[in-house]
Amino acid sequence: MATSIWSFDETPSVDDELGALFEPASVALRECRRVVVLGLWQPTALVSLLPFHAYLGHAPFQELLPVHPRFGVVSFRSEDERILEAPLYDTTAALEFRRQDRIRRAGLKRGDSLTPADWEQGLNRRPGRFKNLPLPASSFVKVVQAGTGRSRRRPVLGRIARTGPEAICLFHSRGDVTPDAALALSAVDFLILDIQGLRAPSRALSISHLLACRGPRRPTLVIAAGPSDLVLLWNTHKFAANEFHTISDPVRALQASVRIVGTDRPQAEREFEFAFGGLASDDPVDRRFQSLAKSAWWAARQQLGADGAGPELRRFQQAVDTLSVIDPTKADSLSLGKHLLQREANDPLAGAERRQAIVDVSLSARGGSGLLVLTRNWHAAEALRAELAIEGWTPSDLHALGVVIRPPAWNFQGPVDTAVAAGFFGPHTIDCALSSRAQYLYFVLDPIEARAMWFSLAMILAILESAQAKHAETVVRSIREVILRHVPAFASDISVGVDFQYSISQSQLANPTLDPVQVGCVAILLTDGTRLDVSENARFELVNGASLKLRTVRASDLCDGDDILVLNDGARAAFSDRLLAAVDSGALSSAATARQAWFELLKAVRIAKRISVRKVTEEMGRLGQPVGTNNVRSWLPPADGSSPLTPDTLNKFLAFAAALELALPHEALTELYSGIRRWRDGHRKCGRYLVRAIRGAYSARLDAPTLGRIERDWGMSARQLMQAVELATVDRVLRPVDGEGNGAY
Repeated sequence: MATSIWSFDETPSVDDELGALFEPASVALRECRRVVVLGLWQPTALVSLLPFHAYLGHAPFQELLPVHPRFGVVSFRSEDERILEAPLYDTTAALEFRRQDRIRRAGLKRGDSLTPADWEQGLNRRPGRFKNLPLPASSFVKVVQAGTGRSRRRPVLGRIARTGPEAICLFHSRGDVTPDAALALSAVDFLILDIQGLRAPSRALSISHLLACRGPRRPTLVIAAGPSDLVLLWNTHKFAANEFHTISDPVRALQASVRIVGTDRPQAEREFEFAFGGLASDDPVDRRFQSLAKSAWWAARQQLGADGAGPELRRFQQAVDTLSVIDPTKADSLSLGKHLLQREANDPLAGAERRQAIVDVSLSARGGSGLLVLTRNWHAAEALRAELAIEGWTPSDLHALGVVIRPPAWNFQGPVDTAVAAGFFGPHTIDCALSSRAQYLYFVLDPIEARAMWFSLAMILAILESAQAKHAETVVRSIREVILRHVPAFASDISVGVDFQYSISQSQLANPTLDPVQVGCVAILLTDGTRLDVSENARFELVNGASLKLRTVRASDLCDGDDILVLNDGARAAFSDRLLAAVDSGALSSAATARQAWFELLKAVRIAKRISVRKVTEEMGRLGQPVGTNNVRSWLPPADGSSPLTPDTLNKFLAFAAALELALPHEALTELYSGIRRWRDGHRKCGRYLVRAIRGAYSARLDAPTLGRIERDWGMSARQLMQAVELATVDRVLRPVDGEGNGAY
């Protein structure tokens, strides 16, 4: 390396930015393979200069390149293209490095070409005219558009570089990578793929095609600023652990919090699905309208001020107006959806709750210095600033306190102590929050956004696990655990068979297909990633989307693509307590009294003396009723004041009372247990009735007298009942493995 001419003093910022890429680039060239450089939410600038830097002697892997290399650069960031025109390299230093490099290669006797490059021959013919002249990278290397083959202008040196071999850079910066461009780029000596901020599916597909053409056994550097950049490529290119190279400072441990708004979102989401249910996913025109409608819908639900969803709604309306000229019948079928979007977008109260929640969180957030508030777009940022001004916070106050309100983007330069997300706007919401290096994260989300964010974090975790970035994985997992508490849950009708404390076991793994399935059960994977583990004989109601008719089928008979009704525990819990309170004060009043008397008796015993769970367990075993310590612990009153469980048989109940040394007659204990048993059976029947009422309301099968009686007795409206059920689509049905360890799908 003594022959290299390092000029750190000339371009310190370039060397600082690219220094982290030197080692992975050396590995890719030395071992002739693909390397994925994964930044832990820290972007790398000036990536397009990396091969030029090595060619001109500013990187330690120049000896691994040919004397006159052909390299390719794919970058969709405008700054990567502009930097090629910045005068960063000294002509005299570059010429001296090339001379020394040829001398070194001649001593190695590897058969490398020792002919000076065209620009070297031109400078040697004019030794004094261009001495110590700073020139851009594109002056020394011929930059060619990968798709068209057209060459870019070579400033200054292009006029004198007449003859001799030349280094070539195939550069792609605009639009998708065409098949011709992919073919040309796949043949270069060294390929740089800068996918930082890659979010367009079509571009990701073209990059995937280029990676397939290139193969894993050619020197290739894939550069991602964070795991989200790899999401669109992950299904087709699950990069192996040995392909990853992580860079940047580790993310520190943080504290995350969630504020839920828009609890009516699940019900509104169902209205949206039915309004656009006639669009076919296999029709390109319908897919376009689905995309436009969904964009307008999310914008309307996330708006913070008047006309917050204006651009998205106008694009949808313009598309409908155009369609009305071409296909009036088709356009008429979208009228219901059009009115729904207009209603949501024009609702003056649509953003009031979210806006107020963001203001409350921002003003009360923890953190010493610096507050970043992420909004959907700049229009939403202005609406939030106006709301803060009403609260008395002027722009000068916000600036003095270090408050930044802006949409999420990689180019935000932190750090800040606190970050507040005004919603979930895709993976770049998480990227910007983590790249800010904030210690406190606050997310203001509605239930659907919470679910979308939870599944997005699952994909990020899968990538981090493959990259073996343990610390970053721990940080993301801590955020996901906080989000999990607010993700709308699912359950089938059997989940309320005993009482409302029981629910179906749901997988919370990043890959729910890895959970084993018990014998006699099936695991139903829904298209939103939710997994339901139920008995194979559990009954589900299958929905005919056109007529909303229901048909009951066994869980084991469900097929891929079936639409089923599933209960939403979170929405149902809002009024299930009222239902149970109503029956406890009515037909089950004596049973509820007996149950409460038993709990009060247990509390008195626990206050009077210290109870040893181990001794109670041993005594019950001696009395012929062996149980575990967890069972005994669940039967004792917890410290938070909630109701404990009770033994499931009379013999266990009596043995438990004897172990606690309760001085009560046998008849009194038997009567208490009978009352508790009647209460439990009554709640089971009540739960079944509630399930039928919910499903009946959803499918419009409740008659007016029945609905009136429900509202009078329990105070539940039809809208509340409908909110407790959702339409879900079956993705796959997993069955238990057989004796040889094979699972049936």
